[in-house]
Amino acid sequence: LRAARGSGITVLDYRRHAGIDFLAAVLEVPGLELGGAFLIEALDHWIAVMPALTARAFARAVPADIRALDARFAEQLRLLDAGADLDQLVEIELDIQDALLALVGSTALDLLGNSTRPLRRKLGRMLLDLVDPRELVKRQRAQVRSVLKAQPPATDLSDAHRRYLLELNKPLRRRLASLPPMPSRSTTWGAEEQGASPAPESGV
Repeated sequence: LRAARGSGITVLDYRRHAGIDFLAAVLEVPGLELGGAFLIEALDHWIAVMPALTARAFARAVPADIRALDARFAEQLRLLDAGADLDQLVEIELDIQDALLALVGSTALDLLGNSTRPLRRKLGRMLLDLVDPRELVKRQRAQVRSVLKAQPPATDLSDAHRRYLLELNKPLRRRLASLPPMPSRSTTWGAEEQGASPAPESGV
């Protein structure tokens, strides 16, 4: 928003004027559905960017870092054996992603990771409903272990990870494409706070 004396308040185009803080604020709006179009865009950006970042992270990682990642995968498998909620797996997956971003050594990436954590949580949880969680964790763990053993060139690692993400997220992308494309917000959160009956969703 821009306030000007004598002219009132102007709503600016967020795509030209907003920053990471805007994205973080939007993700915290109660009852907000971001819409399939935005979620597909976010997923595509993740697939495009994360392979190169992962390659940079592994290039800087020491064996102890790899063992720490392996331990988190082992923790996920233990949770699955115990019948834990899939939300717990997602939180560990987010920790793994954040650990990789931290290895890159970029403060800007760390801040972006903090702001996008709710979005990454949403996409990660949706993915677990569409794949076999145990096979997913075992495959990711095997990939990390192979890096520790083979230490492939960064280009090869990036290309392999991109192919993996493209294949892995095919069912998620189809699911997102089936959602209403535009954002909407359920008004039930406001109605429930006031003790009223839930209201239908309305477009934003």
